[in-house]
Amino acid sequence: MCAKIDEPSSRLKLLEYLAESEGDFIPGSVLIKKLGFSRQALFKLVCELRKDGIEIESIPQKGYMLQNIKDIDSM
Repeated sequence: MCAKIDEPSSRLKLLEYLAESEGDFIPGSVLIKKLGFSRQALFKLVCELRKDGIEIESIPQKGYMLQNIKDIDSM
């Protein structure tokens, strides 16, 4: 069962995982497993965070990385 991505806690959990990676890429498959999302739901959540000004880099076959940890402090 996939988690609802419209919950604020889902956004925070994703940001926490990305912040804990300390500049390393986290593969999408790892985030999907930890968060219980589908690949499409993860992509949608990342897009929503980007629209809110959070800089998240994504590279195919590498994963996702938070560009600036200070972005979280502004939330």
